[in-house]
Amino acid sequence: MNLAEPIVYGADWCADCHQLKALLDGLKIAYEYRNIDDNETFREEMLVITNGSKTIPTLVYNNQFLQEPSAQQTKELLEIALKTTTTTVYDVLTVGAGPAALSAAIYTTREDLSTVLYEKGVLGGLAAVTDWVDNYPGFPKGIAGLELADALTQQAERFGAKIELGEVTGLKRDGDVVLVETTDGAVQAHRVLVATGSDYKKAGVPGERECSGQVVP
Repeated sequence: MNLAEPIVYGADWCADCHQLKALLDGLKIAYEYRNIDDNETFREEMLVITNGSKTIPTLVYNNQFLQEPSAQQTKELLEIALKTTTTTVYDVLTVGAGPAALSAAIYTTREDLSTVLYEKGVLGGLAAVTDWVDNYPGFPKGIAGLELADALTQQAERFGAKIELGEVTGLKRDGDVVLVETTDGAVQAHRVLVATGSDYKKAGVPGERECSGQVVP
C-alpha cells in the first residue's frame, strides 16, 4: 500500500502524541514527526493548517487533519482496512490498558494464558497523562507518568500480552465464549476483564473541551 507520508505535529511532553506515534509505529506506517516545542516554524505551520487551533497531536494526511484522533479515526484517515472477525479465542481479554489491566496481563501471561488488551485512549491510562506519580508501589522517589506507563507496557508485552489500540463496543455470551465487538471487528475470549480506569473530572465550564490539550504559547 503506497501512502503519502503523514505528518504528526506534537511535543515530547504530550502523552497523546506518544500514543499516536506508537499506533503509527505498530501499523508500520512511515510518518514525519514535527516537534512544535523545538521549532517555531513547525508551530506556525500547524496553526495555518488548523486555522489557529493549538491542540496536539495534530495528524495531517492527504490535505486533511485530525486533532487528538482516536485509533479508529486515525485508521480511517489513513485508509487502513479494518480487521475481519478473528477465529482466535483468547483466554483473557481486557477492556482497557491502564496500570490495573497491564498488571493483570503480566500475571495472566506468566501463567500461559493468551491475553489481549483493548485500549481506546492512552496506554497506561490516567497514569500516562500524569506528570509525576508519587503513590505507585516500588518507586519511593516517584516516577514520571509516561515512564511508568511505558515500563508497564513493555513488561506485559515481554511476557506475551497483545495490545490493540481500539474500542470495545459490545459484549455478549456465545456458548462457552464471550463475543467481543470492537472497532476492528469481533474477537472471542473465555474471560473478559473490564478495567476501564478513571479520568479527570470535568468542570463543565465553557471552552473546557476546546482548550484541553492545547499548547500554551
